Amino acid sequence: MVVGQGRGQGDRDRRVKGLRSRRGMRSLRERFFQKGMDMAEARRPLKTGREAVIEEFSRIAEKLLEKETLEELREKIERRKWRFYRYGYKEGRILDLGCGGGLDLLALYEITEGRAELYGVDITEKALELAERRAKRLGREGIRFLKGDITSLPFEEGFFDMVTVAWVLHHALEVELDRIFDEIKRVLRPGGTFLMLEPCEPPSTEGQWLRLELVDLRSKVELLAGRDFPRVHFTPQFTQVYLRGKGFELEALEVITPYVGMEGGSFEKEVEEIGELLSRLPPELRGHFQGKLDFISRKIELVGIGKGSTLVVKALLAEDGSEGEAAA
Repeated sequence: MVVGQGRGQGDRDRRVKGLRSRRGMRSLRERFFQKGMDMAEARRPLKTGREAVIEEFSRIAEKLLEKETLEELREKIERRKWRFYRYGYKEGRILDLGCGGGLDLLALYEITEGRAELYGVDITEKALELAERRAKRLGREGIRFLKGDITSLPFEEGFFDMVTVAWVLHHALEVELDRIFDEIKRVLRPGGTFLMLEPCEPPSTEGQWLRLELVDLRSKVELLAGRDFPRVHFTPQFTQVYLRGKGFELEALEVITPYVGMEGGSFEKEVEEIGELLSRLPPELRGHFQGKLDFISRKIELVGIGKGSTLVVKALLAEDGSEGEAAA
């Protein structure tokens, strides 16, 4: 009996010691991360929300303005055409939200042979400069590229026959999402077409877990680099219920794996961008997070995942303009 009690006490002691050890490690990690935050804070002010989005996409546009060849541009446009052939398009008025460098509108111009009335809205001046330059290089006249806020669009009600948005809404602030879809509904005519593409890995797959690891690492590195980049994750069920609640009738909803219309490898691009962010960190922090990135990169290589997946949704705005069941 005495021996048994001694064993039980010893087990408890070991458990307590192990718990303290884990707490100690967690505390060390928290202090390490806080130290990094303090160092990053001293280097530059934290940029959040739209400011962070504008900075990032201005940087990307600046690079393309410097080095993009005409052949590269034509190849990018060809890759964008696939989804319009698959899911359909209109030849009336089409709006592209967050049009960026204008690739989707240039693809639609060629598909419709210039018959559609094309509009693009973006908040980033450098991206719009890139779009205008691309259109001019290709001799595509009449596309209207406008600086604007997709939460408050400068158009009349029911002005468009089709609204498209590709790889944009996951960078919206959560509090803006309802306003964005209310604006889409307002400017789209009843019966008009809405086409949406957003990153989305199939659930419980290697791709999903690797994507989550990359997003988690990137979020930490971005904070240390002085940026809090907004991210909304669209999943098939949430998107379906949410759009129905906004008065849309779904015609198609599918996750394309891999998504062939994306430039470069999705995972490779993510790794490259995190690496660029790491270069902004102090040496004391860079090595720690570089090791984590190298390990995830090795996993991606071993599993053989290159391109990511995309959620594609095609929906029609209800003819009576009414809202469906509220999203729960």
